[in-house]
Amino acid sequence: MKTNATEGRAGALPAEPGNAVFGAALAVLVPLARLLVARGLKFGQVEELLKQAFVQAGSAELERNGLDTNVSQISITTGIHRKDVKRLLESPSDPAVHGRSFAAEVFTRWVSDPHYRYRGKPRVLPQRASGGERSFESLARSVSTDVHPKTLLDELRRLGIVELDEQAQTVRIAAGSFVPSKDSARMFALLGGNVGDHLQAAVSNVIGDRAPLLEQAVFADELSDESVQLAHEIARETWHATLQALAPMLEKRIAADRAAKRRADRRLRVGMYFYSDLKATPVAMAAKPPRKARKPAKAQRG
Repeated sequence: MKTNATEGRAGALPAEPGNAVFGAALAVLVPLARLLVARGLKFGQVEELLKQAFVQAGSAELERNGLDTNVSQISITTGIHRKDVKRLLESPSDPAVHGRSFAAEVFTRWVSDPHYRYRGKPRVLPQRASGGERSFESLARSVSTDVHPKTLLDELRRLGIVELDEQAQTVRIAAGSFVPSKDSARMFALLGGNVGDHLQAAVSNVIGDRAPLLEQAVFADELSDESVQLAHEIARETWHATLQALAPMLEKRIAADRAAKRRADRRLRVGMYFYSDLKATPVAMAAKPPRKARKPAKAQRG
């Protein structure tokens, strides 16, 4: 078992080996990519988001170091073309317009084109039809002849946008807008806030741009499902106790700060998470014989 922590690593750090930085970045990006792919975002849209993020981060880094934050300097710092830097500084673009989504175009045409509507509602379409009759296949081909209609249908079904009646061979719209099912604006806001602040704390500790922040975790493997469930229950109980201690104290502090007319321009987020999965088995290690029973490991600072 290990206690992984970056707290206390403040101060200037030497340049990290490239592989270590890339490895950490990939570990962060893979779950994010999983979310984006599951919700139908395309690479072009995410690329535009990354450009916006790099411009913001580059500008902040230059300002932190007392350097000019002009277009040329931000371009040199981030590697983004001056034209894009200038555009993003003047008017950040909407990532939704970048990266063509044929599935979204099919949905839009279906709900807006009178040919595919009946009495103010999108028609239930046969999956295929002959002789130029309206069908999902003809709708898909009117949007793109490069992507097979079955591929577009599978993508729309994956996102929960349409339903296929396999017996009747008909397709109907199952969502009121091109937003995958079970989405919640509040859940996405929580995800962005919680994970964003957690990552901010970890990054600040690694690059040492402020006083060390609490950012620790316990890691263990070689566990049964029963043991993992027990740990999850204990983690929930621990969080409940933390919440019960922190929430009343923070309410009192807010009232005290108001009464004392202190400058109250600070915010905080204290969180806790639990995650469990199967042990990762690197390909290079898969063919090796089972290792001998190891001695209990001491707690280590990550």
